Amino acid sequence: MSTLTVRLTEGEERDLQWVCTQTGKTKSEVGRELLAESLRS
Repeated sequence: MSTLTVRLTEGEERDLQWVCTQTGKTKSEVGRELLAESLRS
């Protein structure tokens, strides 16, 4: 497994935190899911 660093705007960080709170997932989990979804498209 490797590490990926992503810079987010304040708005993106706020949205990501909201998703994490709503789903109970970590930022890493959400990021991996979004990346995998994007790569499948």
